[in-house]
Amino acid sequence: MATFPDDLIAQLVDEGVGAAGVNLFISNRSSGPSQSKPYLLITETGGSGPLRVQNVPGDGYETPSAQILVRGVDYAAVRSMSELAYNALVKVSNQMLNGTWYIDIQGLQKFIDLGLDENSQVRIAFNVLATKRP
Repeated sequence: MATFPDDLIAQLVDEGVGAAGVNLFISNRSSGPSQSKPYLLITETGGSGPLRVQNVPGDGYETPSAQILVRGVDYAAVRSMSELAYNALVKVSNQMLNGTWYIDIQGLQKFIDLGLDENSQVRIAFNVLATKRP
């Protein structure tokens, strides 16, 4: 069964942001490549409680969230990939992703410059919140 990060990766691939396992990764499955080109890591961040729907027992919709982190050596390239990823994700509205129906994906804020990591790589992040069927 596909997870929320899997669905986000599918959208990013469909929109031409990158390729799964090449420069798009789910952070709990990979630390990312050791390369200078930008790469993106998705980490689930918990989201908020489910939404109830009238006359439907149980959860009507889930509201998962994730942090999208782009790393690389060149600030301009990392920023560019961050913008491509943000635009690809927040355009989701009433559509299927990887077999799951999404009402929407919202950006919770624009870009956060997290400074350099221990390998002197630039880090830029943003967070998204989705509304989807369970």
